[in-house]
Amino acid sequence: GGATGGGDAENEAEDELIFEESDDLFWVGIGKSADKKYLFIETSSSETSEVHYLDLTQEGRGEARQLECVAKRRRKVLYDVDHRDGEWLITTNWSGELVQEEEEESGVDEDEEDEDEDEKKDS
Repeated sequence: GGATGGGDAENEAEDELIFEESDDLFWVGIGKSADKKYLFIETSSSETSEVHYLDLTQEGRGEARQLECVAKRRRKVLYDVDHRDGEWLITTNWSGELVQEEEEESGVDEDEEDEDEDEKKDS
């Protein structure tokens, strides 16, 4: 499934693909945040989810807008996202903390973190 930005059938040739899910086990849903400031594209299976968002307040400013991922999908982790009153609301079945920053930005690879924790346990 995929999502396109654009209007009606007459303008279909002008529509731009902004998201495509290639895994047949996942469905795609689209909606707006409670405050109407963000467009959400959620892809989910029965036990795993991933949410992307687009800031709708940037429209018309000539800036290239890209979807941002709230948290990359992790097996058996479901989460839901909303935004209202200037705050992000995230509910999840995962007992840890979801982090928005990308691995490249933090300079830390999740696998390295897990290895470091394992080494500390062995000490």
